[in-house]
Amino acid sequence: FDPSFEMAQSWQRLMSKNKNDIQPHDLLLIQHELYELELVHKGYDQDTAHRMASKKYDYATAANNYYENLKNASKNKTRRK
Repeated sequence: FDPSFEMAQSWQRLMSKNKNDIQPHDLLLIQHELYELELVHKGYDQDTAHRMASKKYDYATAANNYYENLKNASKNKTRRK
């Protein structure tokens, strides 16, 4: 598996004592992983299960959108100063 900054950040928020930190895409990660595990248990290979889970629970796109929005918000703040 490839390391992922976004995934690490999601897991950190999910384990945080402050549940207000949890973002919608963090919960999507859990749904994705549980569905992928279910598919593997049904006999699908890991790659196929991952692709199927990604179609149903597209964590990657949701995480990318979240970080893109953060980046844009930061740029807008800087421009206002």
